[in-house]
Amino acid sequence: MGFDCLIAPPYYWGINIATDGFAGTFTVKPATMISVLCDTLECLKSWGFEKIFLFSFHGDFKHNQAIINAAKKAYEELGIGAYFIGPDMFIRGARLSGKEPYVLVQPTQPGTPSEYLDLHSGGSETSLMVKDFPDLVNIDLARRLESSRTTFEGLKIWQQGGEKAREITPLGYLGNPSGIDLGAAEAFEKEMVEGVSKIIYDFLKGK
Repeated sequence: MGFDCLIAPPYYWGINIATDGFAGTFTVKPATMISVLCDTLECLKSWGFEKIFLFSFHGDFKHNQAIINAAKKAYEELGIGAYFIGPDMFIRGARLSGKEPYVLVQPTQPGTPSEYLDLHSGGSETSLMVKDFPDLVNIDLARRLESSRTTFEGLKIWQQGGEKAREITPLGYLGNPSGIDLGAAEAFEKEMVEGVSKIIYDFLKGK
């Protein structure tokens, strides 16, 4: 789109409240996450990067709140051009207006209401994994798994994490892993990439 950009290595250590009851789910304290993110941003600034965009595909609210707080600290206290690109629902949840200089709002389209949710390792995320990393997915097993049949009421319990989450999703996934749809995964990925790219492009063009 006419701008030279670099995709930095992923930042892996985040906050995982809903799944912290399952072995293998690392989670860090918000203060730790903010400190490491700010240290990372300071490194990028020292190497000459003037504008740094932070984007997360992880849905944990506290995780995204920590990124927002890191961008705020970097922008206001450290003099770093750091910007969080986040869905409007996270921006509202953080009680922000969306006009903050360190926030770029990603509009979300309301989906079709469904009785059961598909949020964590369900059909949509399994499809994305199969699309890009088929060797890491036991597709035959995924096809045999049944839906967790999690409703919005169940989601409220699941979000508490620990044993509460295990009661709702004893096998760890929230959704229907057997609902693999590569076409839908490709369309979703394309829409997301193009949407985030346009947000960055419009910002850099001063729109």
